[in-house]
Amino acid sequence: MLQRQLGLALGGAPAARMAHRLAMPVSGDTLLRLVRAAPLPTQPEPRIVGIDE
Repeated sequence: MLQRQLGLALGGAPAARMAHRLAMPVSGDTLLRLVRAAPLPTQPEPRIVGIDE
């Protein structure tokens, strides 16, 4: 979970460097793989659609 958050916030190589400093060595490729595997957030369908002129 934390590794995915690092990948989302920093990207591959920078997140790998930060993870190494946090004593969680992991490659940038693995972090990006975790980000890609994460489910997309679901958003509710709009109930009211407004149209301006």
